[in-house]
Parts: sequence; structure tokens; C-alpha cells
Amino acid sequence: MNAKFWTWFCLVVLLGSAATSGCSSKEEKELRQTAVISFILGTVEFKGEKGNDWHAARVGFRLEPGDAVRTGPESRAEIQTRGPHSILRVGENTTFVLHQADTPDRKSLRAFMLGGNLWGRVKGLKVREQFTLESPMAVASVRGTVVRMEVSGDTAV
Repeated sequence: MNAKFWTWFCLVVLLGSAATSGCSSKEEKELRQTAVISFILGTVEFKGEKGNDWHAARVGFRLEPGDAVRTGPESRAEIQTRGPHSILRVGENTTFVLHQADTPDRKSLRAFMLGGNLWGRVKGLKVREQFTLESPMAVASVRGTVVRMEVSGDTAV
């Protein structure tokens, strides 16, 4: 009876450690996650940081650091970002790249606008969290407010 107990005990410990290592990998991915697409109208595409091809985006798709997003003509998207009540509304013909830089002291999310327009409501960020909108000509750090940015190439913001 004692041998059966130790056999089951060892089996449970092995299965438990396998499950734990799987969870930590999932948790790491969720920590890297920057945003989730929550609404799409028309054509919305994404491209991974190291990818060359654009792919159709879907509601519920999780964007990761370095992902680029673009909308087509007469298209829009809404993206849930960090913070419980933070969203980005992306207008037509807009392209931007999401970047994330986390350090022990600060968690930073940046949207680098290449062209188009974006409206954002940033609320509920923790003390050490930061959200920044960037373009070739301007940078705006946003905290607890509503912001709108329109970029026309590298000549006007």
C-alpha cells in the first residue's frame, strides 16, 4: 500500500509541474500582450513584427509588441489597451505599430502612427504604466485623458 501511495504521489507531482510550466509560458505571453481588437468595420489588417505579409484581423485578436495594424478606406477598428477603460479608435486609411517596453520600474505602451487618424481614451493606468502616441514629427504621453492624433505623412500632425 505504501508503494502505491508513493507511485501516485510522484505521478501527481510530475503532472503538476508540467501544468505549472505550461501556465508560466501562457502568463509570459499575456504579459507581452499589448492590446486586443474589440471592433472591426470594413478592412482591418495586421502584420507581425518580423512578418512581411498583411493578414485580415478579427475581433478578439491579441496584438503583441511590434505588430502593425492598418485600416482600409471606409474602415474602422477599436482596440482595447492597457488599463481597464482604455481604448483606441482607429479611423480609415490608418497605419500604426504598437511597441511595448517593460522594465521593473515602468510599463510603457507606444503607438507609432505612420499615417491616418486615431482617437484614444486612456484611463485606469497604474502609477508605473505609461501610454504614448508617436509620429515622425510629434510625441504625446497620455494619462487619464482623451486624445486625438492625425498624421499626414511626415509633414503634418
